[in-house]
Amino acid sequence: MKNDKDKLSVGEIAFVVVFLGLFIWGGYVWVSANLRLVARIGIGIGILVPAVLLIIAGMYLFSVLKEQITIKKKVKKIRDLKRSTVFDRSKTEPEKGLHIDAAVNRGAIRIVSLTGDGIYSAKIEVERLKDSYKEVVILIPLGTVLTSSGDHQNMVVRDDMSVSILRSAIVSVPVTCLDFHKSVPKSSDTFSGIAKASQLICAILEVARAVDVDHFVTQLAVWIAVDNISPAIVSIGPLLGQRRQPTKSEARWAREIAAKGKELAK
Repeated sequence: MKNDKDKLSVGEIAFVVVFLGLFIWGGYVWVSANLRLVARIGIGIGILVPAVLLIIAGMYLFSVLKEQITIKKKVKKIRDLKRSTVFDRSKTEPEKGLHIDAAVNRGAIRIVSLTGDGIYSAKIEVERLKDSYKEVVILIPLGTVLTSSGDHQNMVVRDDMSVSILRSAIVSVPVTCLDFHKSVPKSSDTFSGIAKASQLICAILEVARAVDVDHFVTQLAVWIAVDNISPAIVSIGPLLGQRRQPTKSEARWAREIAAKGKELAK
């Protein structure tokens, strides 16, 4: 049995009943006295909530519309490119300098090392073979392929680079991977030499540069054309702590660039 002390007394029960009654009565009196205020608050909430929802929906629709317009403009720019414009190197390549392959063949320099540096860059170390007090400018043109010496991907320079050499130099060059199904070169991976990329790869790189897309889209376009992959299976990372997958617009641009490259390479 419960102790009698555990039971509420009649006085305690009466106090609770009176308190609740007074609380309910007080609430009723306040609402009655401030009925207009309560109604105004209700109307305000009824207007404010839909307005906020409309603003959010409008911002979302605006961002979607803006993205669609950007995609259409970029796609139109890609499709309107002409062969004469894309392959006009006079505006992109430095006026003075010696191409790296010609410099090697002439015995002006030697390539000391070619190493990986992630998916978007590689390092080339070169040195002079002839003493001189005058610097020589070496050009590393778009389309220069770094030939893999292992199981990692070949890489291709995606933009023209130049380096001034007095004795020796190490230059980091922007590159794009060429073999999707092989591993991305690390800093410990090396390359055996340089070569010239195919007309198709050069065309894709030129188109990507002409329409000013970032290296991620350029990489997608090359893999689509060379390895016939779908952008949906691409996941590059980690980038800033997360793996990066292409958005719908990036995948669309990459497909358009790959298609335009194939058209211009014919």
